[in-house]
Amino acid sequence: MKRLLFLIPIVLLAFFASAQEVDLPKAVALEHPAIVTQEFIYDLEDAPTPECHASTVEVSNGIVIASWFGGTKEKNKDVGIWVSRKSTGAWSTPKKL
Repeated sequence: MKRLLFLIPIVLLAFFASAQEVDLPKAVALEHPAIVTQEFIYDLEDAPTPECHASTVEVSNGIVIASWFGGTKEKNKDVGIWVSRKSTGAWSTPKKL
């Protein structure tokens, strides 16, 4: 029982230490003739996943479609393919495929 009482504060400390907020770097606009527009699909505070990578953007019949891998961390089992469409000037809510 003593051992259990000793471990509970350590587990709680480890849990709360890992839940600290991280300051994200400021978004910097790129200047290049090939870049038509730069924008976020969603607000960072509303991100559907903590991490994302390897995005792809295509245009089909005037609709912009973006897809990317998203999850808790690259190679984790919860990583999936996410997609969002931009039509009539607004991005759809990202959906996991």
